[in-house]
Amino acid sequence: MSQISALKRRRGTVKANITRLATKVAELKDKEPIPTIVTHAQQLSKRLDNLDSDYKTRQFAVLNVVEDEDQLTMEQETLDQHDDDVADLSLRLMDLARSTALTPSLSSTTVDAHLLPNHGTLERRSTQFQAKLISMNEKIDDVNDDGCEVHLISLYQEHLADLKRELSELRNEILTVTVLKTIQIRS
Repeated sequence: MSQISALKRRRGTVKANITRLATKVAELKDKEPIPTIVTHAQQLSKRLDNLDSDYKTRQFAVLNVVEDEDQLTMEQETLDQHDDDVADLSLRLMDLARSTALTPSLSSTTVDAHLLPNHGTLERRSTQFQAKLISMNEKIDDVNDDGCEVHLISLYQEHLADLKRELSELRNEILTVTVLKTIQIRS
């Protein structure tokens, strides 16, 4: 089996996981709104972010071995379609969490203040994340164009995947605070 076929097969496995996740989102949307759906939607969002990162890593590996320009264009279109699909699924998850939290059946739910993440902690983590992102951007800008620092590019790609996961967690915590405060205000 050729290297590109093996890479595409592994990429297909990740894509199948994303498809199963989309099915779970559709099933959640059809359920009666309950408080655990918000948590479940957040967990699915984290899983989607991890699968997205894994898919892109595998897709970039495919792009690295493709030599034919037409096939390269087709693989880039595949990546673009994947990005569109993941963005759509991510929006569906956010809408699900938001609409579930705002249903009348949940508005009577009381939220204990100790369950809400501390605003100062979230603000500090956000500031730290921004500093990490600026630092990574500077490191990437310092990479030479001559290609002799390929190992650095691979390292930075891994670090960017970590930053994406961290951003996803931060986003989910902020979303949780927003949803829980909305519930608290309505009760």
